[in-house]
Amino acid sequence: MLNKDVDYVTLSYRWTADVKKTMLSRENQRLFYQTIPTDDWPSIYRDAVSVARYLNVEYIWINALCIVQNDSADWREQAALMNVIYERGIINVAGVMGGEADGLQIHRDPLTVYDCALSHPSGDNRVLLEEFRNPSLVDFFPLYKRGWTFQERILSTRTLHCSTQLVWECYAGTAIESSPVPNPRYQVYVKKALAEPTILVSALTAELITKFSKLWLRLLNTFSNMDLTEPHDKLPALQGIANRLGQHLNLDPARFYVAGVWLSDCSQLWWERRSHHKWHTSDDNDMACYLSERSPSWSWADCTEKFEIDSIGVGAFLAKFGSIPVQTGNAALPYIPSRDECISEVFLESNASSSDQKALTGITIQGKFINWFDTKPILELGKSDHSFDIRGYFPDPDNVSEQLFYDVNIMLDRPIMQSTQLGNLEVLPLCCDLRGSLVGIILTSCGFDSDSGMVVYRRLGYWRISWTPVSLCKRFYLNSRPREEGGIPPVLERELDGIPPFKII
Repeated sequence: MLNKDVDYVTLSYRWTADVKKTMLSRENQRLFYQTIPTDDWPSIYRDAVSVARYLNVEYIWINALCIVQNDSADWREQAALMNVIYERGIINVAGVMGGEADGLQIHRDPLTVYDCALSHPSGDNRVLLEEFRNPSLVDFFPLYKRGWTFQERILSTRTLHCSTQLVWECYAGTAIESSPVPNPRYQVYVKKALAEPTILVSALTAELITKFSKLWLRLLNTFSNMDLTEPHDKLPALQGIANRLGQHLNLDPARFYVAGVWLSDCSQLWWERRSHHKWHTSDDNDMACYLSERSPSWSWADCTEKFEIDSIGVGAFLAKFGSIPVQTGNAALPYIPSRDECISEVFLESNASSSDQKALTGITIQGKFINWFDTKPILELGKSDHSFDIRGYFPDPDNVSEQLFYDVNIMLDRPIMQSTQLGNLEVLPLCCDLRGSLVGIILTSCGFDSDSGMVVYRRLGYWRISWTPVSLCKRFYLNSRPREEGGIPPVLERELDGIPPFKII
């Protein structure tokens, strides 16, 4: 199937009970490799094959028939190839109505597609009907509420969305039958960005990295609104896009991408959990509603619910990944630490035997903690709420006897139970954005990694100062609030290199 010389159609669809009856499994694998029984096929399979035949294409990719569903090894292998599979298909056929239709053949009302001819005294007998003339309505179809179909749409060169009207989407834009003029939209912008030729390493500038970091955050924010039957499918459902982005930047995801985070800048560690459920509970077992245990606390993938990452331009980074070595070769090129340099397994020192200890994914950070607001109220207010404001303070540089006060918004990732054992809380700034906001994360100490000699923390939540006083900016060697995107201030970077690194798990 990965042969570049083979033309094939791909299918995006929503799984139903009929799909499960006919999927490829280890039990029927030998039979399916010889011939696939079609008697119990769902209508959408039959319709997709009809489209392929009409286009005179011999092959079709249907996930449930091409991936051994109860073979985890085959599933992982194929999931990592989604970018290649959907990108090389000549067209992706999407049954966007999901479970609301049996197949691709949807009941069509001609009046929503063609102009209605009515007599009129003016002599103009055409009446334009406006129903479903906006291509953006495609985003709200049932199929695109599902997380797995997100990358299928983004990675496909061209997609035919089958609904009450046919909708065409490709690099040129999106068009519908009632308005066939291509309309460039967000998905098209992403398609074009990912389809551009691979960037040479010698051309990988800080500006380019910032551009694609913002693109990644926009992708994550869109993806976070979608549903997954299994919350731990978040990372596999995005792996294809990560592979394509890495290919474009000439960065190997195996070295520079981990747990949904690119090791280009620390702003990706600043994410917000969007929860609409009751927050406080008296049962520690209910913590499973908030904690993944499959991903480290610093990754957005730790959320079992929806999340959000602020994708506005970063004016200055205030912390960095790993330990930056002496630059070799072209010193003007930005440095991105590799996975080996800042990601490692952490075994916390404890009284438990080594067999009881669990290897945790730790990420090495260089940053300076601040003490501009009291963390004690966090422990108290966090027992009954997850979002609240506290008062921050800072000595006035022009009058040391006076203090400047400001509000700090706190958003916790998880409830603080009565029985929750927390270490010392630390406040880590991550970046200052173009709106003048200073943002960072709250950490709680949880042990010491004897192998690396570093203190280990877990993420507890995030904080934001919405309008940062200039006096605070100066503490990070910024003479004013940032007005354009940039990296770490040079003086701050030299200071960070002298601060002992620590780990977050």
